[in-house]
Amino acid sequence: MYQYLLAILFFVYFAISCIQIWILKALKGMPCVPTFPIIGSALRLYSKDGREIFNKVNNEFKQSGGKFMLFLGNRLFVVMSDQKDIKAILTNPKMIDRPIEYHFFKTWLGDSIFTADGDAWKPKQKQLYPFLNMKFVQNALPVFEHHCENLIKSLKNNVKVEFDIYHKVESFAMDVIIELTLGNRNNSHENPTNFQYYLHENTKITIWRVVHPIYRNDFLYSFTRKCKESQRMTKEMRAYIQEAIERTKKNDFLPLEHRKTIIDNICNLSQSTLPMSDVEMQNDLLFIIFAGFDTMSSSVSFLTYCLAKYPEVQEKVYQEIKENINPDEPLTVQTLNTLKYTNLVIKEALRMYTPAPSVIRSNSVPFELNGYNYPADTTFILSLYNAHHNPENYEDPEKFLPERHDVIKSSENNNIFNFVAFAPGVRGCRGNKIAEYQLKTFVVKMLNSYKIALKEGFEPELSWDIVLKPYNGIWINLSARN
Repeated sequence: MYQYLLAILFFVYFAISCIQIWILKALKGMPCVPTFPIIGSALRLYSKDGREIFNKVNNEFKQSGGKFMLFLGNRLFVVMSDQKDIKAILTNPKMIDRPIEYHFFKTWLGDSIFTADGDAWKPKQKQLYPFLNMKFVQNALPVFEHHCENLIKSLKNNVKVEFDIYHKVESFAMDVIIELTLGNRNNSHENPTNFQYYLHENTKITIWRVVHPIYRNDFLYSFTRKCKESQRMTKEMRAYIQEAIERTKKNDFLPLEHRKTIIDNICNLSQSTLPMSDVEMQNDLLFIIFAGFDTMSSSVSFLTYCLAKYPEVQEKVYQEIKENINPDEPLTVQTLNTLKYTNLVIKEALRMYTPAPSVIRSNSVPFELNGYNYPADTTFILSLYNAHHNPENYEDPEKFLPERHDVIKSSENNNIFNFVAFAPGVRGCRGNKIAEYQLKTFVVKMLNSYKIALKEGFEPELSWDIVLKPYNGIWINLSARN
C-alpha cells in the first residue's frame, strides 16, 4: 500500500517538475519567484494578511524590473506592469475567460457577470451595462447627496479630534450602493447592518483561499470552519436581496424613465429580453454591491487622505467649488462638470492609490507577447498599481501632481492605457461614471462643511484585500468651515 502511495507521489512530483522546467525554458530570461516541487512558489508568497501580500509583490517588482513569474503547483502566473503588455491583454477579445482563481468567488457570488466566462459574459454585458448611462448618473445624484449629508452629520462629534475616518467612509459607501442597487434607504452610521460585515468576512475568506496552499482545494476547504461561516453569511445576504427582488416584481414592468435602481432594470430585463431566475438575479446584484462597496470605500478614503496631505491642493479645490457650485441648489451633472481641477485631483488620487490594484486574465491558447511565448492557461496578473507608479508611464510617479491629467497640457495622457484605474478594454469597469460623480459629490459636500488636516506623521500602510485598503486606517482632523 505504501509503495503505491509513494509511487503516485513520485509521479506527481516528477510531472509537475517537468512542467515547471519546460515553462522556465520557454520563458527564459524572465525573473521567477523561487519555486519548490509540487507547491511551487506558495511558501514564498504565503502571507498572514493583505499588507504582507502587498509588500511582497512590490518587493518582487523592485527586484524584477516590472515583470516576473511564479508557480502555484504546476500553474503559471505572470505578474506584469508594462503598459504595452497591459494594453495588449486588456484589449484582446480572446482573453475574456476567467482564470480558475475566480472560482473562489463563485462559492458566494455565484455565476455572476463578474465570474462568468466569455460565452456567458457576452450576452449579459450587452443587456446589463447599457442602462449604466448618464441618465442613471443624474438620477443617482440625489442618492449621493443624501448619504453625503448623513456622513457629514456623523462627523460632527469628530471635529477638532484625531480619528480614523475609514469605517465611516465604509458606511457611506455601503448605504449608497445598497440604495442604488436595491432601492433600500439605510443609515449605517446610526444603524449598522450585518450585510457590510458579511461582505468583509467573505472577502477575507476568499483572499485566504487564494494564497493558502492547502485550502485552494474545494474538498479540504469544505471541512473548515471558515467554509461553514461563509455559507451562513451568504445565505443571509441572499435572503436580504431576495426580499428586494420580490418587492420589485410586484411593480410589474416599469417604463425606462421610472427605473432609478439597478434592481428595477434587472427585473425588467428578466421579464423581457434576458430571462433570469431569482438566483441568477441575486448573483448579479450581490456582485454589484460587493464591487461598488469595496472600490468606493477605497477611493473615498484615499481621496480624503490626499486632500488632507496636500492642503494647497485642498484649498484650490475648495475655491473652485465656491466659484461654481451654489450650496442651496441640488447638484447636477452639468454643475459638477464645471469642476475641472477637482476632476484632475480625483484622477491623481486614483492613480496613486488605485482601488483595484490588479486585474487577472488568462489565455485559452498559446500566444506570443513582446518577445515571450506563453503556454495556454497562463494566468496574467496585471498590476495597475505598479503601472501607475512606473516612471516609464509617468514622470515623478511618487509625486502628487493633478496637472499631469490635464489632456491639454500633459503629454502623459496621449495613451488611455497610462491611466488604467478602471481597467479599460474588453472587460473594463462599466461603473466608472457612477464612481466619478459620486467622488465629485463627496468632495463638494465634504469641503463645503469641513477643512481636512492629516494627523501629524501619519502615513497609510497599503494592503491588498482584493481592493487597495489602508491597513492602519486614514487618520485625520476636521475643522468646521461655518
